[in-house]
Amino acid sequence: METGNNIKNTLQRMFCSLRGLFSLIGAVNKKVMGMLNSENRTYWALMALFFFLVICNGLFSRSEKFCRSTDEKYTDNTQMGSLLPSVTKNTSSEYLLQTKNFEQIQLSPEFWKLPLALIDSVPSASPLKRNAFFLSSAYGLRQHPIRESKTLHNGVDLATVQGTPIFSSAAGTVIQVGYEPKGYGYFVRIKHSFGFETLYGHLSEVVLKASTEIRSQQLIGYSGNTGFSTGPHLHYEVIKNGKAIDPIPSFGMKYKMFEQRLRTLTN
Repeated sequence: METGNNIKNTLQRMFCSLRGLFSLIGAVNKKVMGMLNSENRTYWALMALFFFLVICNGLFSRSEKFCRSTDEKYTDNTQMGSLLPSVTKNTSSEYLLQTKNFEQIQLSPEFWKLPLALIDSVPSASPLKRNAFFLSSAYGLRQHPIRESKTLHNGVDLATVQGTPIFSSAAGTVIQVGYEPKGYGYFVRIKHSFGFETLYGHLSEVVLKASTEIRSQQLIGYSGNTGFSTGPHLHYEVIKNGKAIDPIPSFGMKYKMFEQRLRTLTN
């Protein structure tokens, strides 16, 4: 019996709460309708039109700003493109064939627009890992360490510990693997594209055979002290169109290109 009374009282309280809520809603509706009477209707219509125009103005101004910035970027890129000559596969090949050294390659605007696939065919990296060597003899005239006379050094000597891995500085074809007891010792000669060749001398071991097609940065052997040598090092030459050139400017050339293109994309 007591439970029945509790339920009845609860239902009565819920009914009274709902009646009060409906009364409040009714009062609000009356107040709103009063604000929208014939005297205030024009005022509220003007207010609604004002806020509508403010919102539209904000949207259009943002859209205009975006379009203007996009047009400016496009215009800048177009102007930059007009300053640099257009590069196709054919013009890139001609350009690389005609250049005489790495300084000439990197000073030209053409270099920064070359297809990345072509760079793998150009000696553009060090044959030894970074921090694995130091330059003990540069390219050019020098006092020969054994003959003790001034001679032209056709490459560079990279001093390193015995057995350091040596990698191809570009993709190409192994055209010669040999041994010269009074010269390069164990050496490898690789032919690349666009008139480039590379030579690696004084190796302790060669892991490739002649006529082998190789990719860029592929292992070709290990440093040593064979041939006409005074200590463990790698003799490295780059030949362009039959003439030896200074290979040092090519070290990190591929990295510079990636860095330049990354900077262009992020700006």
